[in-house]
Amino acid sequence: MALIVGAVAFGVSVYVLYAVFRPVPALQYRMGFLAAVLPLTFLAYRPALKGPRFLCGDEGRPGIVDWVLAGLAVVVCAYPLVGFDEFLRRAVTPSTLDLVMALGCVALVLEATRRTVGPILPAICLGFVAYAYYGGYLPVDWTLGHRGFDMERILSHMYMGTEGLFGVPLDVAATYIVLFTIYGAVLDHSGAGKFFVDISFAAFRRSAAAPGRTVTMAGFLLGTVSGSGTATAVSLGSV
Repeated sequence: MALIVGAVAFGVSVYVLYAVFRPVPALQYRMGFLAAVLPLTFLAYRPALKGPRFLCGDEGRPGIVDWVLAGLAVVVCAYPLVGFDEFLRRAVTPSTLDLVMALGCVALVLEATRRTVGPILPAICLGFVAYAYYGGYLPVDWTLGHRGFDMERILSHMYMGTEGLFGVPLDVAATYIVLFTIYGAVLDHSGAGKFFVDISFAAFRRSAAAPGRTVTMAGFLLGTVSGSGTATAVSLGSV
């Protein structure tokens, strides 16, 4: 299991680095990224709410349901890439299969979110979907009221463009965050990150203010390399 997850993660890393030098169209890139990452979530995280969420050891092997969900995640995320141009042209009038795939993709993303961060965020998302659908039933004099949208409009908006599931948050995760993560892993495994922390510890020795000064100096040293406050925080945190 570790080899499978590691191999897919390595492939995603290579794909991400390739896209830096040979940019891929935004929507296709995000769909391909989600098609690789979403299945890993079902293989690496437990479905139960109690106990450790992340799978580990022999007892943490994914079950049949996890494998089925991982397979479905590949299908619903890779489906738009097959006949991509025709898929975009159908965005205004999606077919029944498009809507089924969209519903499956939304449901799988919500389940993956529940597994990784708990039920609160998926519940909030479902609340906003309900608001989009039932907004027309709100009193007319309410500022939040609107005419309401049917499920076909909601699903096509979420799945067949760059304003829903494949919007800015996924783009940030698939471009900036994943690169910072790779950068932090390189520092960690090469020993460079540990060197920055060790030299900071050696400079300040032991005192009441040593931890704060150490973090400050290590952040300064990492920042001179990365040039990004976010990258420094992620890299220093992982070390």
